[in-house]
This record gives sequence, structure tokens and C-alpha cells, in this order.
Amino acid sequence: LCAFQKKALAHALSFPNLHRLVYSTCSVHREENEEVVAEGLASARGAFTLEHVLPSWPRRGLPESFPLAPRCIRVTPEDHAMGFFLACFVRDGAKQVSGSNPTKKTQGRHDKKSVAKATLQETVHGEEPERAPQRMRRSELARQARFWRLMMRVQGGVGRR
Repeated sequence: LCAFQKKALAHALSFPNLHRLVYSTCSVHREENEEVVAEGLASARGAFTLEHVLPSWPRRGLPESFPLAPRCIRVTPEDHAMGFFLACFVRDGAKQVSGSNPTKKTQGRHDKKSVAKATLQETVHGEEPERAPQRMRRSELARQARFWRLMMRVQGGVGRR
């Protein structure tokens, strides 16, 4: 499971227009929490840092794991819960991925790729997209369906009948 979590986090952090990402688990295990976050930060090569979330929460990430661990949140059975972990990745504004410009809109181009890119940019910035991508290929739909089926299996069958 840890290998999948590391791979999924590294993939998510590779999106050029991503500004904020919340990584959370229902686990108290260091391998699934601090180690995944530390590797995610390393794979992002300085493009992201961790936001210090809920400063008043007493239990933080394990400080011996990596220097920014105290910016993470940990909930343990002592808190009358099964276990929970949360880390909020925020893109460092000064270190954008080369070639990406999240505010750039496509102008006068209506091919599928540019429409999909504009829609993604608008969605990332919290705005309602002006129009949906024209048509998604069957292979892309199949890939997304496989991904979500896998996610449901990993999360213990959420949504299964």
C-alpha cells in the first residue's frame, strides 16, 4: 500500500497547475504517513512545502521522520478515534514548474487538448469551467474507471454493493 501511496502522491504533485493538495490517511503507521509525505516532498524537488494546518491541534507528525513533520496532523486512539493523518502541500510561489503558467487562458484555439487544458486550469483555480472538454477518448475513460475502482478497493470497498 505504501508504494501505491508514494506513486499516487508523486503523480499528483507533478501536475503543473496544482497549487494545494491535501494528503490524508486513516492510519497511524509512519510508513503510510510521514514517510510518504517526506518522499513526496523529495520528488517535488522543492516546488512544494507543507502548510502548518490547525496550529492548535496538540498531536503533530513525528519530528524524527523529517524536518517539516510538525506541520502535519496526527489523530490517535488517545483522541477517541481510530487514527488519522493529514498533510497539506502548497506550491512555493517562487518555484513554479518550468513552462507552466496557471493564469494563461487559451485564446482562439478550440482543439480538444487546449479546451481540456483550459477547463483543468479553471477547475484548479476554483472557478466554474466555461465549457466541458468536447469528448473524452474511450481509452481515457477506461483508464479513469480503472483508477477509481482501484481507489475504492484500496479504501476498503467504499461504494461497493
